[in-house]
Amino acid sequence: RRLAAAGARVVEETELRGDVAAPLVAGASLHNLRARLDAGRVFLLTDDEPKATIKLLYGLACGLHPRRPAWADACLKAHALLPPDAAAHLARLPSSRWRVGSRDALFGGTLAVLAGGADWCATWAPVLRAAGAEVRRELPPLHHEPRADGTCVVLVPKEEHQQQGAAGLVGRARERGVGVASVEWVKQCLLQQKNLPTRGFPPPQ
Repeated sequence: RRLAAAGARVVEETELRGDVAAPLVAGASLHNLRARLDAGRVFLLTDDEPKATIKLLYGLACGLHPRRPAWADACLKAHALLPPDAAAHLARLPSSRWRVGSRDALFGGTLAVLAGGADWCATWAPVLRAAGAEVRRELPPLHHEPRADGTCVVLVPKEEHQQQGAAGLVGRARERGVGVASVEWVKQCLLQQKNLPTRGFPPPQ
């Protein structure tokens, strides 16, 4: 309420998965989202041990540096948008700066093949694309396949969220030496700001 009273607009998860995320799901340009972020007027507020909510993960995927609520309090008291003090205002989460959807982003150059149903993909595709990944629902043809060096990964949700034929997709991926992982891999890569090996995140059985 205090932020809203001061003229800020708090973005809720529904907007990230709807108004902002929908163009990403449809594969449209990231131009509008990039423009908003490049303007430096979008901020990610969190504490030092946040839950891995889709809102937090989306913010990290966009390359936003997490800030503590204390930074917002200081801005409100000063009636000005202050630069954050590293010790007091920046959350203790690893942070990298990149342009949303760029090759320099965390998953830049990564092909993510989603084995989930439509609703599950609508949640995770925007996160992956914001962090630079190309997202597909099926493996590419053999002659287009990236090397099995971590540049291609099949992401598998829990059984209740899997698409029909997910087991076959996983089998084809393993035959071709493509990494297969649970969505926990995405979460931990974003939280640690590292492109971690997929072998440490086996898919649900």
